Amino acid sequence: MFQQQTDPIYSQIYTNIVSCNYGSYQNNVLQQIYLFMKQYTNFKVSLTSMKYDNGVQVNCICLTGAVGINYQSKQYSIPLNIVLPVGYPSTAPKVYLAYKLSAESAEGNPLIKGGSEVMNNYLHKWVGNNATYTLGGLCYNLSKSFELYPPLDNVKPKGIMDTIGSAASSVVNSVKSTVHNVTAPPASKAPLETTHSVETTSTVKSPPPPVQKTPEMLEKEELVAQATQKLLSYKELSSALPGGNNTDPVSAIIANAKIELGENSTKLQKQTLMLENEIQEVKTHNAEIKEFISKNAGKEVTKDNIDDFVDVKEEDHKSILDEVKIKEGALEDTLAQCKKLYRKKTIDLSTYLETVRELSEEQFLNLAMREKILALMTTIHRP
Repeated sequence: MFQQQTDPIYSQIYTNIVSCNYGSYQNNVLQQIYLFMKQYTNFKVSLTSMKYDNGVQVNCICLTGAVGINYQSKQYSIPLNIVLPVGYPSTAPKVYLAYKLSAESAEGNPLIKGGSEVMNNYLHKWVGNNATYTLGGLCYNLSKSFELYPPLDNVKPKGIMDTIGSAASSVVNSVKSTVHNVTAPPASKAPLETTHSVETTSTVKSPPPPVQKTPEMLEKEELVAQATQKLLSYKELSSALPGGNNTDPVSAIIANAKIELGENSTKLQKQTLMLENEIQEVKTHNAEIKEFISKNAGKEVTKDNIDDFVDVKEEDHKSILDEVKIKEGALEDTLAQCKKLYRKKTIDLSTYLETVRELSEEQFLNLAMREKILALMTTIHRP
């Protein structure tokens, strides 16, 4: 249940909406209408009804006012009735001209159905509970559609300096609450497509002369709203940046960019120094290789001079070579002892041959390891 407020617009909406049933969206619909009427001050709220073909009649909100258009350098005011069916906002609003176009004018205007009902692309693609589809967006879109296809059967142009709202006021004063015959609703009782308007059943109290906003004013308001939203986004962004300042988000973004630029510059300098060192090392190794080639050109590597080609500078490399040489000597001694034992008949032939085979295999692997180590050391110290 709503709590009435002292705001006259809110009270006016509340007085009418309590007779309607918008279900769980009742309060949401009230708030949407309130925001819309604060923006479009020439619109007034009243109670209308929609009648189904099965005789069921439901109350709905009707917003009566006018939208301004600029057509062929002249200002026009198009009076409208915007009906919010019980399925709103899931169901698109119903829009009707406050007058009926002649058959000829209606036939040539793709926006008009049945002489008075308005249907444009915005209404056709309506998405319920979506911030893109609102009553304010509807009026703005309608004004743009009417500038392309103006319903100017009974509407007279006004001078640019005239008050557009005065033309709408005379029409609004005579607007009646209408009953729309519609197809019987499904179980949700949401009204279906409106078919046509019939005789009026009650009279809406005449509102004071409305103040109509021109399309230029609406366009400026839209630009201001977009700029405000962007400014809020910048402020939120700046508050998260180092040294953020909500009063000057642009300077905060610039300051953050400078910090990042300084950090990247430092990283680049370090990487440049590392690359220069590596280049210098490569140049040094290249010079050593050239010197080695010039000294040893034409020489053949043998077991006797292999140490001249392997520059062992590190102590761990020497240790590895020493261990390999020690193992190699131990294997040779073991083979010699086996041979003596066999000659003394201490071991038989099969044991001797098996032992010699195992020791020879291990000796071969040890020799291969020695050659591999020498090759690796040659690669490391003489690239």
